[in-house]
Amino acid sequence: MGSFYQPSPGGLKPAAFEQLVHRPFSEHSPLQLRQPPAELVGQVPFFQLCLALLQEISSQKEIKLTQTGRLPRQLCQQLFDLGLVDDFYVREWLKGLVRKESDWFHLHTLHLVLQAGHFVKKRRGRLSLTQKAEKLLAEPPALFLELVLSYLLQYDWATPDLYPKIVGQWGAGYGIWLLLRHGGEQKPPAFYGEKYREAFPFMLDYFKQGKTWEKPKEDLHRCFEWRFFHRFTELFGFTESEQEDKWREKMAWVKRTGLLGATFSGAP
Repeated sequence: MGSFYQPSPGGLKPAAFEQLVHRPFSEHSPLQLRQPPAELVGQVPFFQLCLALLQEISSQKEIKLTQTGRLPRQLCQQLFDLGLVDDFYVREWLKGLVRKESDWFHLHTLHLVLQAGHFVKKRRGRLSLTQKAEKLLAEPPALFLELVLSYLLQYDWATPDLYPKIVGQWGAGYGIWLLLRHGGEQKPPAFYGEKYREAFPFMLDYFKQGKTWEKPKEDLHRCFEWRFFHRFTELFGFTESEQEDKWREKMAWVKRTGLLGATFSGAP
């Protein structure tokens, strides 16, 4: 396996980079959190879906889950029909019909993140809110911030795909820092994927073992694009992008939004 880290990735001092990787939001990290304004988080479709689901659970006190522990079909369809989050697969391939929770990536991911972050609890096949969630429902910006942290630190990014487990989530703080530094201009995702590879050269070794779809470096770039941009920054409204094709599988460019800077600050 190659060297673990690049000596000074992004021009960061070694101690600062170590904090960014292992304790991304500690007081000594170059990346810091701040609570974004309500008017910005209220515009994020994924967060609107989160509020709708939590409010529905709160109004019913508890929801009966399916035998496999998923949200009931009727609720899944009800939430999709609100039109908060567009999903190409559901709209085009399933003709707008959500037959089960896992049909809709956004809702399935949300359910998993809410479980990982202890916003909901399961008991005897029923789902209810924790005291943490009940309290945060009254404070949307604080709820948004907690949801982001749960996605970053508790939810397993490898859940929806077959790529190597730690790629993208390991060092995600560095990816955010890079976006704060370079994201003011439109750049292809490979720009960030290559900087991620340079910072963590050992990641490439995961793609040299066993089956790969493309060359190892291209596979690494692709994995980073999917996990970091498609499934994190786009989901939480931290970036805007243009897709290269109608299937929305590859981005032509990506650029940070104002919400990123309102949620994270990064020292040079």
